[in-house]
Amino acid sequence: MCLKNCLGEWKRCYGRKSERNFLCYEGFFKQGKRFFTPLLLVLLAIETTDIMFALDSVPAVLAITREFFTAYTSNIMAVLGLRALYFLLEHGLKLVKNLEKGLALYLVYLGLAFILSAFGLEIPSYVSLILIILIIICLVLWSRLGRRSHTSLT
Repeated sequence: MCLKNCLGEWKRCYGRKSERNFLCYEGFFKQGKRFFTPLLLVLLAIETTDIMFALDSVPAVLAITREFFTAYTSNIMAVLGLRALYFLLEHGLKLVKNLEKGLALYLVYLGLAFILSAFGLEIPSYVSLILIILIIICLVLWSRLGRRSHTSLT
């Protein structure tokens, strides 16, 4: 809500809306006056949320490690890769049927692993890796078998 108010106030005070919907080659200045498009406000909103997520993850990283370089680079890579992962997940949902069910299954496993770690029972990382590989293999096979049965029925 605050972001919406701040961007709206910035738009009202400092900018004039261009007649185009996207960035144009002429730039942001026309006849000595500043202009911007709605796409600039969208870009500012997206980058602001990236920064907020990066700041939010700092305590989690510092709980794992106290090394400055590791914490710093992991946050940079998270911000750079977060948006790309959303596009990858969207594409994966189109290719692999029921991918969201596999992700939900793995999130349930992670929740159980966190609960067990609170009681002192640590699950080795290779178990998580094997589980991820098994879930992906099962989902791909399920998707392929589902496509074959749909094509044979029609």
